[in-house]
Amino acid sequence: MLLSAARSTLLLTALPTGKAETGQARPDQTNRALLEAAAGRLGVPMASPAGFDAAAALSQGRDQAVICDWPSPVTAPGRLHGFLVVDCLAEGERPGLAEIEGRGVTAVAAEMVVFEWLELADSDDFRAMLQLIR
Repeated sequence: MLLSAARSTLLLTALPTGKAETGQARPDQTNRALLEAAAGRLGVPMASPAGFDAAAALSQGRDQAVICDWPSPVTAPGRLHGFLVVDCLAEGERPGLAEIEGRGVTAVAAEMVVFEWLELADSDDFRAMLQLIR
């Protein structure tokens, strides 16, 4: 497992307000909302990228930054590992893999983050989050 709820901080800005032509929320909005719900349920702290204090997070044992914005002022210096949730970005805003890796960040998907944060499938948290994913 790459990610741990106990070691993560979720970094996201306000959700974009645009709707798809169908009137439905865009996939990037849905994925951000999923991560926010999972973080709230599992006790993962949330912060804006600009307001994120890496030193404070590290002192609390939180060495993983789950990033939902690009470009992000957060990179992965020293002991901090950044994870860019690519499907939280609008399709036209997604960077290439070389650019992501060049910033010392690992590309991940929203569902992957949630499943790794949950750790176990036999729990009330898993059943509740599964309903949001379906």
